[in-house]
Amino acid sequence: MPFDPIILHNYLPTFQNAPEQPAEAFSPYLKLYGLERLENLASHRIGLINGYGTPLCCQCFTPSRPSRGTVVLIHGYMEHLALQQPLIQYLLTEGYTVIGYDLPGHGLSEGQRFWIDSFTRYGCQFGEVVQSLHDQLPSPWFFVGHSTGAAVLMVHQQQFGEVSHWPLARRIFLAPLVRPQQYGPIRFKYRWLKYLLNNVARYYSANSHDKQYLEFVREKDPLQHDRIPLDWIGAMLSWIRRIESSAPMHCPVTVIQGLSDGTVDWVKNLSTLNELYPQLQIELIEDARHQLINESSPYQKRLFRLLQHSMQQHHQHTTMPAVN
Repeated sequence: MPFDPIILHNYLPTFQNAPEQPAEAFSPYLKLYGLERLENLASHRIGLINGYGTPLCCQCFTPSRPSRGTVVLIHGYMEHLALQQPLIQYLLTEGYTVIGYDLPGHGLSEGQRFWIDSFTRYGCQFGEVVQSLHDQLPSPWFFVGHSTGAAVLMVHQQQFGEVSHWPLARRIFLAPLVRPQQYGPIRFKYRWLKYLLNNVARYYSANSHDKQYLEFVREKDPLQHDRIPLDWIGAMLSWIRRIESSAPMHCPVTVIQGLSDGTVDWVKNLSTLNELYPQLQIELIEDARHQLINESSPYQKRLFRLLQHSMQQHHQHTTMPAVN
C-alpha cells in the first residue's frame, strides 16, 4: 500500500518522545524501503528533531545486543535515509547503533524540496543534531557520508573543527562530492540560468549496476522529485570554491570510491582530498558506480568489507594489549 509523505510526516512525534518501534501508520513506509526487515535486529525510533530551525526526520536503530559504537549516516542529494537500508542492516548485524536523518527538503524532513541556500546550513544542522543526541549515542563514533553527505561532514569540520567531547574515531566518505562531473559546463550554465529560472529538470543517471534499484528510484519512490533548485547548484559551487582552498585538516579519514563513478569527478576529488587530509586512506572499488550503498551485490559486498576494515582499525588499536 502506498503512503502519502505529507500525511506520514504529520504522524511523526518529536524524536525524544518517539516509541522504540514506529506506530502502525508507518508500516507502508517501512515495507516499501525494506526497513521492516530490521525489526528482529534492532529497536527503531523515528521522529522530528530540530536542525538549525528546521524539523528533520531522524531515525535511530539500536541493536538487540550490546552496541559496539555508533555510526552516524548522512545520505546524498535527492536521496533520504531509508534508501540506505542495505548499509543500516549490515551495520546492525555488526553490532553498531545507527542513526541518521533526512536532509532538509528530503524524505520526511521539512523544508523546500531539495533546496539549500548555503552548505554551511547543512553543517550547522549536522552539528546541532549530533550534539542534541550526544549523551544517547554509544562510543566510539564513526561518521559515514555518501556523496553530498560526505560534503556535509567536511563543511561541518571546516566550520567547527574537532569537537573535543565527541568520541569520534573516524570519518568515512563514500563517493564524496567535491566537484561533480561536468563541473565546467555546470558552472557556465549556472552563470546564465540563475537569472532566468528557479529550477532545472533532474536527470536520472545509471549510477548503479542494480537495475531494480534504478527502476525503484525513477518510478516507485514517492519521496523523489523531478526538479533541482538553482539555489542548490549555486550553494554547491560556492562550497567547492571554499573547500578547494581550505587549509589541511588533520584527522583519520577514509575515502571509498568506485572507479566507474560518472556522478563526481573522482580523479580530481581524490587529489583535492589528499591535500586536505594528510592522513587520508583511499580505498578503490573497480567498476563500481556512484551508488555504492545500492550497488549490485559484488560491489556492495566489497564496500562492506572495506567499511569493516576501516572501522576495525580503531577497535584493534584501542584493545591492543600493552607490550612490556
